[in-house]
Amino acid sequence: MSYRQSPLSPSGRSRRRASVTVLVVVVALAVVAVGLLAWQPWSTSGKQPTAATTSSRPSSDASVRAFASAWSKHDFSGISYVAGVPASQVQAEYDAITKSLEATSVTVTPDRAQPVAGNGDAEGATLHVRWTLPGAAIWAYDSAVELDYVDGEWLVKWAPSVIEPHLQQGDTLRFSSKPAKRATILDGAGQALIADRPVVDIGVEPSKTTDVTATATQLSAALSKYGIDPAGLQKRIKAAPPDQFVEVITLRQPDFALVATAVGAVPGVVLRHLDQPLSPSHDFARSLLGTVGPVTKEIVDASKGRYRAGDVAGLSGLEKEYDSMLGGTPGYEVDVVHASAGGSTPLPTAVAVKQPVDGQPLRTTLDQRVQNAADIALSSVTDQPSALVAVRVSTGEIVAVANGPNGGGYDNALLAQAPPGSAFKIVTTAALLQGGLDVNTPVPCPQTVTVEGKQFHNYENETLDNPPFRTDFAQSCNTAFIGLSSRVGGSALPDAARSLGIGACWSIGTPAYRGGVQVPKTAVDLAATSFGQGSTLVSPASLAVAVATVARGSYLPPKLVVNGRFDDCKSSTSSASPAPMPSSVFDTLRSLMRDVVTAGTATVLADAPGGPVMAKTGTAEYGDGANPKTHAWLVGYQGDIAFAVYVQDGKSGGTVAAPLALKFLQVLTPPS
Repeated sequence: MSYRQSPLSPSGRSRRRASVTVLVVVVALAVVAVGLLAWQPWSTSGKQPTAATTSSRPSSDASVRAFASAWSKHDFSGISYVAGVPASQVQAEYDAITKSLEATSVTVTPDRAQPVAGNGDAEGATLHVRWTLPGAAIWAYDSAVELDYVDGEWLVKWAPSVIEPHLQQGDTLRFSSKPAKRATILDGAGQALIADRPVVDIGVEPSKTTDVTATATQLSAALSKYGIDPAGLQKRIKAAPPDQFVEVITLRQPDFALVATAVGAVPGVVLRHLDQPLSPSHDFARSLLGTVGPVTKEIVDASKGRYRAGDVAGLSGLEKEYDSMLGGTPGYEVDVVHASAGGSTPLPTAVAVKQPVDGQPLRTTLDQRVQNAADIALSSVTDQPSALVAVRVSTGEIVAVANGPNGGGYDNALLAQAPPGSAFKIVTTAALLQGGLDVNTPVPCPQTVTVEGKQFHNYENETLDNPPFRTDFAQSCNTAFIGLSSRVGGSALPDAARSLGIGACWSIGTPAYRGGVQVPKTAVDLAATSFGQGSTLVSPASLAVAVATVARGSYLPPKLVVNGRFDDCKSSTSSASPAPMPSSVFDTLRSLMRDVVTAGTATVLADAPGGPVMAKTGTAEYGDGANPKTHAWLVGYQGDIAFAVYVQDGKSGGTVAAPLALKFLQVLTPPS
């Protein structure tokens, strides 16, 4: 029997041949697959990863972030490491590496993890590292960390190079500061006020004396002017090592010359001759300029990392206020200190260097000649605070800011807030003149005046019959001004004060009290304000500005720190520009102030060298009781220099402040 083949299907023999071929191919593919599996290397975990396990394992990002967070906290205890390295070992190595870096903080920010080329079980990530170093310096760089996937967990490969790429085993990081050069404070002529000047450091070396008690007693006596405590000095000498220099006091060379013989005779005394940055004299504008010295713990704690123990900074005055400007920005260097090898220690490798930025000078308007005269004038006021401010009339520049030796370091010249007393009568008179007062009009000056039950009196109960106002001004008659006070009610007195600069919007680059005059609310308030009492407060600076305005004939805002930071007082009540006064008002005020010197309460200034002086005295009561305390004032000008003298608790302007003004002018213009 024969079969005819269908054209749509192979014959039976052909079908069998095709089946055998397919079977052979399948078997061959299976053999190849088994061979490939047998050839694949084993993973570090001892497990053979497959395509399925590799694609299903988690990313190492979470482990990288955990490591970065641990580093930022300086605590590696919660991290697992390759090869079973204990976290305690990593912590110990990290602490040793970073100990001399002296960093205050570190922030580590990781990038996303990426596979490591050539290692299917490893991933790595870039770490952005930012250290805060001493002096608030910032050191930023990139590092890297690698992790291995072991037994279902990502483990960190620890090595010192993770912390900084240049580090090898046993290396450490070291921080070194590069100090900036401190700039100085300049006067109005551009000359340095703070400069290196010779000083003598007086101390005791314990090994050089056989009688500590005698040494301490004699040295205290030799330096009695400086208040050295002998008991405290004795205690410090006994507690010191034999060869240690026990510092007692540092004196300028001229001051040391006055005690050199007595100090040199004390057994155990050691002298060190040095140079220190100092002002021209011990008293020269000391409250304003301030001092520079080693930082205290309190300064370090409050500096937010700018300072560390041993640094030098401004401690008071302008030196402190503008410390960052004057002190500049310190630089730094970070080195890798290599471990010793083969009996030698390689030189350190610098991995970060930032050069220091030197400080910028602070420019002021001070005049050394005028400042010296002001300091000398106040040097004799040793039992109460005193101050003197001088302003150059033509420019408004403050050329002297002096405080007496008993000011306790407080800058009364700029910051005192005290009643001006009769010195304020310049303001009241300006308001009266604008209201049409004729200074030749008789104005009674009784011993006392009573306003709404409140009795006012003249200084030491003086009285004048019925003199012209010109005489009332020269003799500073309080009751005459009270009698006229109804003519300057409302805002007349505050407005007149601002026109002269008291309470006006001015800023001199350092804190200063501009003065404040309130609108009187009652007849009693008005009476008190009319002669500088009540709520009226001023500083010597604000009164000196007012007198300079009178001398000039127009208001100019004062200047002191030329390149300083200035207050914005636009939002205050004093922001309005002072209203100008007629020139006739200033002409009359100057004439009245001259009468004070020629025939009034400041005749002590009549013979002052240097030309005619215009002035006004002030005696300001404060406190309660039948006999309240008083402040003494003298304000005036001569030529191009206006000034205000203030003595806290001074008896009167004429007897206390005026003689100081005379001394100031005598030193300023010595006899030819």
